[in-house]
Amino acid sequence: TTLFLLHWYLAVKDDKFDMLVIEKLQKFTYETRVSSREFCKALVVNTIDLTKEKISKEIEDKNWFFKSWKKDPTIKSMLNMLDAIHDRFNKDKLFDKLICVDNPPITFDFLLLDDFNLTDELYIKMNARGKPLTEFENFKANFARYLPVDDKVKLDNSWTDLFWKYKDSNNIIDDKFLNFFTNMTLSFYVEKHELEKGIKVDSINIFDIYEDVYSENENVVKIIQLLDRLSCEIHDDIKTHFEIFIGFKEGDTKNKTDSKISYWDRARFYAIALFLIKNGKLTEKNQEQFSKWKRVTFNLINNTLIQRPEDFVKAIESLKTLSEGMNNIHENLLKDNCRIDFYLQSQVEEEKIKAKLISDDSWNEVILDCEKHWYFDGQIGFILELSQDDKGQYSVEKFQNYAQKCQNIFDKELMDNDEYLLQRALLAKGDYLVEIGRNYTFCSSETALRTKNDNWRKVFNDTEKRGILKDLLDDGKDLQIIINEFNDPSDWRYGFIKYPEILKYCQQYQIRMTSEYAILLLTKEQLNGRHAEYYTYYLYLELKKLPNIQIKYKDQSSIELAKYISIDNDNVKITYDNFDDIWQYEKESNGDYEYFEDKNEIIKN
Repeated sequence: TTLFLLHWYLAVKDDKFDMLVIEKLQKFTYETRVSSREFCKALVVNTIDLTKEKISKEIEDKNWFFKSWKKDPTIKSMLNMLDAIHDRFNKDKLFDKLICVDNPPITFDFLLLDDFNLTDELYIKMNARGKPLTEFENFKANFARYLPVDDKVKLDNSWTDLFWKYKDSNNIIDDKFLNFFTNMTLSFYVEKHELEKGIKVDSINIFDIYEDVYSENENVVKIIQLLDRLSCEIHDDIKTHFEIFIGFKEGDTKNKTDSKISYWDRARFYAIALFLIKNGKLTEKNQEQFSKWKRVTFNLINNTLIQRPEDFVKAIESLKTLSEGMNNIHENLLKDNCRIDFYLQSQVEEEKIKAKLISDDSWNEVILDCEKHWYFDGQIGFILELSQDDKGQYSVEKFQNYAQKCQNIFDKELMDNDEYLLQRALLAKGDYLVEIGRNYTFCSSETALRTKNDNWRKVFNDTEKRGILKDLLDDGKDLQIIINEFNDPSDWRYGFIKYPEILKYCQQYQIRMTSEYAILLLTKEQLNGRHAEYYTYYLYLELKKLPNIQIKYKDQSSIELAKYISIDNDNVKITYDNFDDIWQYEKESNGDYEYFEDKNEIIKN
């Protein structure tokens, strides 16, 4: 490369740059480094003014010089070398001496290696940088052969520009580029292939599948279209999902090839990719179609458990089928022959109901606004159920009313607050607790899909539990007032409603309850974690209010050990017998036991 640059420079400087020289220099090329090949070609066919102080600046200012070439390490090195040559040889006329046949200043020794049976290791060691190609460089060299000539250039130009903003601290983008190709190639692959049972998607090597995928020209065309349309401009509706898809995290400067993204993330970007491939880049003209497509597909994806490779395959297949009617997605959903076999069927039915309602402008905005709620995430069927009149017709006025009330009480700060106002007020309206394994839960606000399905969504989707929620919504009073108005100490719910500290003790929002007299408060989901007996813990909180009392609660991590209130370093122990519904008051100082049927007697005592 240095000799090529030296011949070019001296020929131009000495005014020897005729057609013969141009023809000779055009034979110098790079086989796999497309941008380097194009730069050398441009250098030979264009005119450069060598009177400038810095040649590299002169070249970079030319309109034929791509900005992306500044990021190509080979081209950067060539520009540096040209500046060095210019500093050293700008005064002397040396071109004729350089090409002198009789007394050449530079000679080569040539050794034919065909008969030596040498391995590729030799060529790696001969490489000027002394390093083997990266995994992405290997893939790029192999993938490039499937691309038309005009598109090969994009690998080092416009497509490189797309990923350049996600470079690491060493200005390397190979990992992000490879993540994109790996994840998109996998999506194309599972459109038509089942995955072997038990295989982990992240363990699939792109080199094992890319020939299968790109031997079909259809897939080559699709990935070219996708990259071209992303390279134009990444719209805000797409940007976050693209960054997740390529493994980019804000502030992460490590050069690490890591394609471990969730099945949901893969499916979401695949849905976006299908639209861009079919409709081109996002414009004002197709924005509305895209918004409808994204809303429906994301609602289906976000609310369906996609946890196994076979789930992912079915998700991709279903999206592919659904995309046949993507530009009229609402109308397509309402067709009798529209089949969406994989996704959560209750969500599919909800989307069909909403597709019909949204055709009325009075419904469109209120539905879209409600779907954006941080916890509901597109699943609002329970609010639609609440908005039906006596004839089963949906009322937009009732929907607006219940939607606003639900958005108010399912406020993130309210749900995460140590006062647990929502849970306590709802419990005052009725026993809304739902089963989770062997336990009952007051409902966690965590947003992982499985957690949502095991918690609040059981309340939303159960007719009886939803009725309790409706009572709370219809009440209209402040939550704290509802809590204060509950005044039945004989009801097992009373302690939970009056003391937020009890719910705070239940770190997983769960209790073990076999009857209203046998309730354990859990810090974990199992009894091998610390746990307390509900009624003694409730009494402990009341006794703490008394002056001049040294009191502790002794919880346990074994079901066999008694949970009790300790007063004066175990001088007094108070336990509750849930079988006989009786309290035991034990004084260690004299070994006396007293029994009480009412905890208020203990407080007096």
